[in-house]
Amino acid sequence: MVLDLPLTGFTFNAPEEFKNVLGEIRTNDAGEVSVVSDVVAGYVGYQAKTAAEFEEYVNSIGVSSVDDMTDENIAKLQEFYAGSPNLVFFRVMGVRGDRDLDEIKKKMFDTPILVCDEIGTAGDYKFYYVVLDDESEYEELRNTDYPQDKLEEAYKFWQEAATTSNFKDRITVKEPASIYPDIEDGAAVSFETQDLEGNPVTSRELLAGHKITMINIWATWCSNCEAEMEDLEALNREWADLDCQIIGICDDAKDEEMVPLAKKILEEHGVTFRNVRSNDVICDEQLPAVGLPTSYFVDSEGKILCSPIVGRNVEQYSVTLQELLSEME
Repeated sequence: MVLDLPLTGFTFNAPEEFKNVLGEIRTNDAGEVSVVSDVVAGYVGYQAKTAAEFEEYVNSIGVSSVDDMTDENIAKLQEFYAGSPNLVFFRVMGVRGDRDLDEIKKKMFDTPILVCDEIGTAGDYKFYYVVLDDESEYEELRNTDYPQDKLEEAYKFWQEAATTSNFKDRITVKEPASIYPDIEDGAAVSFETQDLEGNPVTSRELLAGHKITMINIWATWCSNCEAEMEDLEALNREWADLDCQIIGICDDAKDEEMVPLAKKILEEHGVTFRNVRSNDVICDEQLPAVGLPTSYFVDSEGKILCSPIVGRNVEQYSVTLQELLSEME
């Protein structure tokens, strides 16, 4: 079983025992991270509940599509997954250029590091095999209703990752791929869409008259997106004096049914800055996002000015804006 994580830049030739795991092997190919620039990261881990079990459970509660979801259904699904967190065996981190590794580790990991070994280079990246002291996560699940046979098997894999070179030696690194536009080639956005009232709008209209616009891509189901909305509203008011602005693009408002919920969320958080609907051109070609929220910075003509910020990072938004304004002087 070969696991490929192209955005992080590695493949993992998993041991034969992985085929017999009682739960399901999970990977997270995060790629570029938001907490520190020039770093990619991903992990290989485990979850007790499999995709097949999830599908069977969804059918058992009578949900045939997302449109059928009720608050009661959502609560049942949350309960279904409550006892099945992701348990991480190991991480791979790629660092581009000559960076201070100790500083990067401080920003990247809150948990003590058991292993951080260099495993190779590709392109401008130097890669590290990382195992964190996650044993407490396993201990928290002992003597609970979490399936103990599955937990013991996952724990065995984690111990092997932490104490032997069997996993590390099965990793092959490669230059990380990127879904994001190549800013060095002068990538720019140009799209047509609708606002949440159904009025047609173009990117040219949205961006004109502002030195810099932060385009914040969010979704109605994203708790981190919702948690930063009031901060974004405050930033937008502050940035007006700098001739800069924030606009939002609701990723799941491609579907007409989601528009009322998007409007309700914005109203509840007092958001007054412009929000529009996404579409296939925006999310697949113009402003792709690995995770949400994702925020792009563009000039008045739509030129993308830097790599996007992935994840909720209010402080970094202001830092990035000031850096970009300084470069324009």
